Amino acid sequence: LWLPAQQLVPRERIVEHAVEVRDGDNVAQRRQVKALQQYASTARLRYDNGYTSFIEVLDAERSLFNVQLQYTQTHQVQLQAMINLYLAMGGGWVVEAEKAAPANGAR
Repeated sequence: LWLPAQQLVPRERIVEHAVEVRDGDNVAQRRQVKALQQYASTARLRYDNGYTSFIEVLDAERSLFNVQLQYTQTHQVQLQAMINLYLAMGGGWVVEAEKAAPANGAR
């Protein structure tokens, strides 16, 4: 199968686009984590000074935990996608070749 060079997308551009998308998603989630950290801190301060009940502190910490968990899961999925992209573009073949080398080299 032959394609003109203009129709081929350079591998570097594919990787750059994947990284840009990943970074954009991470920025929004990091902002959300920071905002909820501030909310949890404020809720704790309000509780310590007697302005609110402990339920507000628990709610703030629960919300923070859920967002941190979501952020971590998203980050793991993105890293796995980058690994899959690397492998799809031919990465990792050296490891497979090294595994096969002793079997071929032993006579």
